[in-house]
Amino acid sequence: MAYKLGDRTVLKAGYGLFYDTLNATDYTGITTGFNSTTTNTNSTDFGRTFTLGNPYAGISGLADPFPVRSDGTRFIQPFGSTLGVNAIAGLGANYSAQNQNHEHTRQQRWRVGVQRELLKNLSVEVAYDGSFADRGEITIRQDYLPQQYWIPGSLNVRDTAAQNALTANVTNPYLLANFASLQTSNPALYQKMSTAAFFTSPTVQANRLLRPFSQMNNNVGTTNQGFFYDNQPLGEVKVRQIQINVNRRFSGGFTANMALSFANTRSNRTVEEYDRAPTLWQDDNNSRPYRLSGGAVYELPFGANKPMLSNGGFFAALAGGWQVAGTFEMQPGSLISFTTNTTGAPGGNVFFTGDINSIKKSKPETALNPDGSIDATKYWFNVAGFETDPAKTPTSFQTRAFPFQIDGLRGPGLHYVNLNFLRNFRIGGRRTIQARVDVQNLFNYAAYSNPVTDPTNTNFGKVVTAVTAAGAMRFISFGWRITF
Repeated sequence: MAYKLGDRTVLKAGYGLFYDTLNATDYTGITTGFNSTTTNTNSTDFGRTFTLGNPYAGISGLADPFPVRSDGTRFIQPFGSTLGVNAIAGLGANYSAQNQNHEHTRQQRWRVGVQRELLKNLSVEVAYDGSFADRGEITIRQDYLPQQYWIPGSLNVRDTAAQNALTANVTNPYLLANFASLQTSNPALYQKMSTAAFFTSPTVQANRLLRPFSQMNNNVGTTNQGFFYDNQPLGEVKVRQIQINVNRRFSGGFTANMALSFANTRSNRTVEEYDRAPTLWQDDNNSRPYRLSGGAVYELPFGANKPMLSNGGFFAALAGGWQVAGTFEMQPGSLISFTTNTTGAPGGNVFFTGDINSIKKSKPETALNPDGSIDATKYWFNVAGFETDPAKTPTSFQTRAFPFQIDGLRGPGLHYVNLNFLRNFRIGGRRTIQARVDVQNLFNYAAYSNPVTDPTNTNFGKVVTAVTAAGAMRFISFGWRITF
């Protein structure tokens, strides 16, 4: 809706409800069991004798590539779907079940703004913009280690004894010898189990047996592999934003626009692998606290049909037809994350015993010198209080105590200025030649990646990587354009 208040003011508001329908998923079934491989060795004594054919007698090995084996069969028969879920038991792979009743992500958006014409060609708009999205896709682990077995990370002490107890090798109850009856009751299953290392190993790590579906995955002690349930409609995102836009309409050879926004985006997530639903709200890197951008185009007022030097002459020919344009953008960097794991499994866990409010420095410094060397004295954030000894850092089965990110602790921001110069030359009739110069990143601003967040890394807390993507350095290009 829009409502006019007087001659120069307009009130505008809107609301929308949207559903994600763009990303259709093509579900495919697991094909385990529908193909098999039979390997026959041609010779076991480097060609002195042959198990397949006999080249010395002119008999090719391909004459009978699948000879009768000791069990009376010639090759391993695919068992198809006869084994059901047991087809993937003990294979040690990641399996993600898709939510067949997937709900499309839903987003509600609203905006209320006031636009005011201050001068004849100048207007200002101030608006509040917000959105709330739910039913976002969250992955939940199914073969999680239950909470009671995890080591409290809040103690900030590495519990090696508890870690060793969880990773200790114990008697494997799934040893194939314990299922001898399957040889007659279900020979296909017995044959399949005999080829999986999980069922032939006499021991297994203790933590594996404490998990649901412990027989299904042999990645013993591995926290980032297992069974996952995808597309759970548990994710939520909240966006709040103030937008200010100043627009100068084209007049007198000049137009400009400036936009300033203040935003906050928060989303929910799981923390530990045993979480059955998101347990934490945190700021999201899909927005910045503020962003300032703008652009302008100015036709120099010289030459024909211009306020100055319109009568022609040498100076009019020299100065006429020029146009200058530019853009700029400025925003702070992304939040520094002390983990990149988003599935709920532990990742990037750290111990910290200092004052969390002292981590952010008033004047962060980049450690990368122009010659590529690293200044060991320059840190982006204070590292005092972090445990850096690898022998004392959290174990893989220790719950998280340190936050994933610190409020206000952000990486290097960006501020780019780009300029463009062009001039049009008339060469008769409707034909023109345009010469232009484009300068990207006029001030050669150096962009840097976020600092190292691994406490065991010698460069912990330092910015040591420059962004080398195209456009990250000053770039000048020249061009000609003919219009006819």
